Amino acid sequence: MLDFLRKFLPKTDRPAPSAAGARGGFNYSGGPLFGPWDPSVHAAPGQYARFGRAAARPLSVFSKGGERTKVLDCDAKAGAVKVQGRLDRVYTVSLDRCTCPDFQERGLPCKHIYALAAFLGYTPADYWASWLDVACADGVIPRPASGYSNGVFRYDVRGVNPETGRKNKRTVSACGEEDAVAAAREIGLADPVEVLPLDMAAQNMHPVSERQKAFAAEYQVTFAPDFDEKDAGAVLSRYDREDATGIPVGLLQFVTGKRLRVSLLSSAWDLSFLLFEKLSPRDVLALYAASVRLFDAGSSLVDAPTDPVDAVCYAFSDASAGAEWASELSPRELLQPVKGSPAYRAARSFLRSHAG
Repeated sequence: MLDFLRKFLPKTDRPAPSAAGARGGFNYSGGPLFGPWDPSVHAAPGQYARFGRAAARPLSVFSKGGERTKVLDCDAKAGAVKVQGRLDRVYTVSLDRCTCPDFQERGLPCKHIYALAAFLGYTPADYWASWLDVACADGVIPRPASGYSNGVFRYDVRGVNPETGRKNKRTVSACGEEDAVAAAREIGLADPVEVLPLDMAAQNMHPVSERQKAFAAEYQVTFAPDFDEKDAGAVLSRYDREDATGIPVGLLQFVTGKRLRVSLLSSAWDLSFLLFEKLSPRDVLALYAASVRLFDAGSSLVDAPTDPVDAVCYAFSDASAGAEWASELSPRELLQPVKGSPAYRAARSFLRSHAG
């Protein structure tokens, strides 16, 4: 999994803070603010839960479920601290490693490492921005100018109605003004197409609700300051469903290509339900064909690094229009096709006959 994540993101060149700039005068050597780790490590399954627990409680009194973890010792030269964990066990923690069972088993940052990083000044904004670094690497998904959405907004456009020769005004969803012009042409407006000023107040963007804040406190979830309601909902859904999947980059690219606005923090589970609700049956069937192809190759939509849907998938969709089994597909089957089902057999047979 780490090799998959690292191919998206080079090592950060952000310098380490000086001893004078670090909180409490604590010092450590080398690496970025989060130590030697490539920031893409944060997108590994389950890391968001560890960071949330760490950021919800400062290191000096760090706890989970009422179990208090106190700093016992600080070795500034070595850049490590000793903390008292569960059952009065003592762990030695640095930004590189920890002696706790979680780190020893997984080799990934544990809650103690995250807590130490937070003590040194690492923030929720730093953490969640790392998800954007992975999701938006290589331009696969447009990087948002602000926040954590996939950059899809609503634009008012004006173009010529070919039937009447008059200018008509429409609203389209797009990833920028150039894409808004393309979207206007797709709905039948002819040139010249004019993109009107973007009214951010009309984007249906809402701040984090009080209810979401209450759930965040209960779950020990930490939001970045610029989260909106969609971002908060995406993260809370991961906690609520214990959805430990990483960033479904290919699925996010597919959703973005369909001009649906989503948070880049969304899980594959949430996206699968959105697609069933918002997209045409043709798009859903094409995505299902892509899912079957990945499934047979030992992968899934969760792990696809780019949009997995191609012309062959749409050819399957067109050939399957009206099939009885098509109406019985579920969002769950997009992520985990049911081997041997009528839909699976149809997709597998079609893909095999069109291979190459």
